[in-house]
Amino acid sequence: MNALTFQEHDGKWALAGVQEISPTDIGPDDTRIFVTREAHIDWLAEAVEAYLNRETGR
Repeated sequence: MNALTFQEHDGKWALAGVQEISPTDIGPDDTRIFVTREAHIDWLAEAVEAYLNRETGR
């Protein structure tokens, strides 16, 4: 499983990191996005960045 972290910089959201984790690493207040190892990370990161930047009006 992979965990994606996004961060805002200069008014734009972007992928900040990808970590390989196990489900036991997920905490109740975790804000990362979790995907299977088979997920296309680049495509998913682009889609999330586009959504976050649209929602914030930037």
